[in-house]
Amino acid sequence: MKKSLINTIIAMLYFTIIVCFAIQPARYSKAFVDGITVWAHNVLPVIFPFALLTTLFTRNCKFGKFSITKALFNIRCDSLFLTSFLCGYPVGARAISEQNIDQKTATILCSFCSTPSPIFLVATVGIAIGNTTATLIICASQLVAMLLNGLLYTRRQSIAFAPKQLDWDSKEFATTLTNSILAVLTVGALIALFFMLTEIVRSLLPQSIANHPALFFAIGLLEMTSGILKICSSCDILSATVCSSALLAFGGLCVSLQCFAFVSQKGVKFGSLIKMKCTQCAFATIFAFVLGVIFL
Repeated sequence: MKKSLINTIIAMLYFTIIVCFAIQPARYSKAFVDGITVWAHNVLPVIFPFALLTTLFTRNCKFGKFSITKALFNIRCDSLFLTSFLCGYPVGARAISEQNIDQKTATILCSFCSTPSPIFLVATVGIAIGNTTATLIICASQLVAMLLNGLLYTRRQSIAFAPKQLDWDSKEFATTLTNSILAVLTVGALIALFFMLTEIVRSLLPQSIANHPALFFAIGLLEMTSGILKICSSCDILSATVCSSALLAFGGLCVSLQCFAFVSQKGVKFGSLIKMKCTQCAFATIFAFVLGVIFL
């Protein structure tokens, strides 16, 4: 019965999208192109170079006996953590999918190897919000939320995990290059699709609601980048800081699907992934609000 209801809802949504697109194809085609433009200008330049170079570095870098992740999260996975932290969504999820690990380990790794890239925070969100203090608060909130989220899910766990250490060769470089390109293209395709879907939703709503900041936040829950850009251009600095921090930590449905496309290969459940993103979002929101009230 439940599966039948879900199939019915999906069919109705699909039919609605088809009808809307048939009525105003130019409007929704433009929204799709706008999504590609946002991806090309705000995501591609800050993800692909660092995704490729950081992955190559961490895969071939030998870490010493001391492990930061062992001290923090009780799991020795420094190279994986560094890759996720520097490259952001969805590179961390891709790196998890490439490890020889079981479902339990992969799920736990998702709690702290799933965060926006610092480069994206500064180069995209920082420019959109236009305030240095707010940008620093957003960056700090993401770091604290990621650490607290990892501690929440890992401190009671004891897992022996050794990430693969690969030697440099031309074949490895070609594989890494191909995987990086595919990961970035996946991001672009989903961003463009969600831009089109959110424009369809806005077109079905009254004008007063379609341009309300609350709707922009809801859009961000679907597609993070679009929602943040709209919020930063329509809200006061404190609201924009707190809302942006929340959306960045949660990632939106679009980012969650990007990450799930990779970690599902290790058996990670979508519900578990969303649960972890919700707690990470809560940590980021609270921390950003407190700092925002103090410094903004």
